[in-house]
Order: sequence, then structure tokens, then C-alpha cells
Amino acid sequence: MILPWHGESKLNIAAVYAPNSDSENAEFWDNLRKMWEEQNLPMPDIVLGDFNMVEDAIDREPAHDTSANVVNMFEDFKISLGIVDAWQQDNPTAEEFTYFQLPDRLRKSHLDRIYMTSSLRRRAFEWSTDESGIATADHLLVSVRISDPGAPHIRKGRWSIPIHLLRDKDVTDLLNKSGLQLLGNMEKAIESRTPESNAQTLFQDWKKDCIKKIRDIARKKIPKIEKRLTQIKEQVKEIREDPSIPPEDKQCLTAELAAESAQLANLRYEKTRDNLNARQWVYRETITKPWMNENKDKKPRDPIKMLKVPGSNPPQYQRGSKEILDIARKYHVDLQNQNLPADEEEHKTQMTDILLSLPRQIPDDEKMKLSTEINQEEISSAIHAMPNGKSPGLDGVPHEFWKTLLDRYMTTVANDMAPKFDVLKTLKT
Repeated sequence: MILPWHGESKLNIAAVYAPNSDSENAEFWDNLRKMWEEQNLPMPDIVLGDFNMVEDAIDREPAHDTSANVVNMFEDFKISLGIVDAWQQDNPTAEEFTYFQLPDRLRKSHLDRIYMTSSLRRRAFEWSTDESGIATADHLLVSVRISDPGAPHIRKGRWSIPIHLLRDKDVTDLLNKSGLQLLGNMEKAIESRTPESNAQTLFQDWKKDCIKKIRDIARKKIPKIEKRLTQIKEQVKEIREDPSIPPEDKQCLTAELAAESAQLANLRYEKTRDNLNARQWVYRETITKPWMNENKDKKPRDPIKMLKVPGSNPPQYQRGSKEILDIARKYHVDLQNQNLPADEEEHKTQMTDILLSLPRQIPDDEKMKLSTEINQEEISSAIHAMPNGKSPGLDGVPHEFWKTLLDRYMTTVANDMAPKFDVLKTLKT
């Protein structure tokens, strides 16, 4: 398979599924090697799949060697294509199994692997071995990420409040309690306003505090299944690295954990499929954002890969996102200073003449509008008019945050005698 990558570059990927018996497996690798040599096929950058053999005894449990003929034929195949086991080279003594023989999972093997060229291996990262989500599968899913050598360094970006957390009870209780306290403090600040304590500073401090606490809640709200799956991976690693545990006990303990991991992963994927089916049933063929997004062309992102350092000779280039931003910012700032008069006094005179030529008074009808106090209905209309799904500002607060506060107040204030945070009154204060 030829996979389009970044720009004009492509990845040649070969997927294999080797026979199980030693004789057929050895013949399989020999035939593949001859096919590439005799038919002049494009050399693959990546070879992946179920190899049904291991190169080292450590890749089986209980450990035992593979037939020498199979290993030799496979070695000739690797040399011919110029590929290496990148994960194994980075983890020469680690144990990682992708096949568990059912029903007891006591016999394990590292059969599913990803080989790649040495040049790609240097850019491979985030290796992962996870459950596939198929209930009857006895193989795990192996994955890896590969970076484009010409791609810029893109950082994680700004954190923003996750939309789904706005429906979380802990978050709604936090916003209601802190909001009521904020409103009370703002009303007091009106009577005794100071530069340090006023409606604006109190509102800013409240927003920063809410963001900090919501981030803490987000860290704790990891689904129980995900949390347990992470714990199982850590437990398996500890058991394998503990020299005090006999090999037979290691085999049984890791088999039990593997069975639990498979059960939890299947449950997780079942929930995901059910949620997806329910979502499709609700939004199918309706003019909504999810339906429109499904039918939109998803164009690939085209980031700026590098910028030349101005004045560098020989030319030098920056790839980091921060450095690229600094170069672009300096370029646009310098544009503002080009073709300015050499005489500073002449420049000031020209600027004064231009500013004096501008109208300095606004029409009376505009004065009336500006002098009119903004009411809560206008604030409510402005909040509801804000579009959903847009990137938040520097504070990480999305439009949905304010809509949720407003909708919660408007829908519960008539039915609940408990005090509720009035976001409209707060924004008007």
C-alpha cells in the first residue's frame, strides 16, 4: 500500500500474515524476498502484521527458541529489504506479548510487530500495545507514531475547559457555589470600590479560580475503565521486572491480568459503539452540526514547516513553532516602521494633522445609545447568539461555558427554591 504522507512524500507499507507451521513460515519469507528481488517492487518503508514467529526466546512465554531455518530465512528477508525491529532495538530486554493463547492465556508470544527502515526508526515514538476491542480476538493491536522529518515542532497548545465537564455535577456545584459568593462580593465592592477590590478584579480572580479547579476535576474524572486499564499495565510491568517472583507465578499472574484487561477493553468498546449508534440514530439525516461534519471534506492541515532567519547567510531556518512565530511577528512589526520620515518632528506633525482631521464627536443618536445602560435581556441575547464549537480565547473558556451557566439558571430558577448563580446579574454588575 502506498500511503500519501506530508506534502509530496509517501509511505510504502507492506502488511503480512505469515503461516503458522515452521516449514511454511520459512518458505513464506524466502518467497517474499525473491519476489522483491526478481519483480523489482518498490522497497517498503514499513512491514507490519502477524509474523507467526519470534526472533528471540524472550518473545515467548514459556521461553523457547524458534526454528533456526525460520530465523535465518527471516533474517535474509530483513536484510534484503533493509528493515529493522525498531521497538526491539529501543527495548532490547523488555518483554511485550501480543498473542495470548485462549482460554487460559498462559502461553504468550510477541507475534505482531512493526518493522521499518533505519531512517524511519529514528522518528518512531509512542509505541503502544492495546486491546483491539474485538471480543473474540486473541491478538493485541500494536501501533506507533512516526514524525515527518520536515514537520515543525508543534506544542500541545492552550488548555480549554472540556465541554462534557460542563454537565458534570461536581463542576456545576462548583460554579454555582463560587458564583453566588462572587456575586455577593461584587455587590459589596460597589459600595467600597478600591483598585484592588472591584467588580472587574473579583470577576477575573473568580474566572481564574474556576479554571484551576475545573482542571483539577478533569484530572480526577478519568473513567474507571481507563484508570483500571492503566493500573493493569503498570502491574504487569512490575510483575515482569520483579526477580523475586518465580517464572511460573509470573506466567499465571500476568495471564489473569491479561484476561481482565481484555474484558474491560471489550466493555469500553461496546460502550463506545453503543454511544455512536445512539448518536447516529438521533442525528441521522437531520440538519445538525454532527451530520454536516460527517459530509464535509476533511482537508489535511498545511502548517508552515519552516521560516528562513532574516539576514542569515548562508541561509538558516527555524522549525520550532515558537521560533517561527517570533520571526513572523518581527516581520509584521518591522512593516509598521518602513518608509517613515527621517525627521522625527516631521513625522509627529504629520500624525497630528491626520488625527485632527478625524471627527472627534459622535452623533447625538449614538451618544444616546452609549449612555443607555445595558440590560439583562441584551446580555442574554448576546450569550445565546455566540456560536458553539469555536476555539476559546486565551483564558480557555469556551462559549458553551457561559451558555451552560445561563441555561442552568433560567431552567432551574422557577423550579428550585435553592439559590442559583445569576450569571446575567453578575455580567451586568
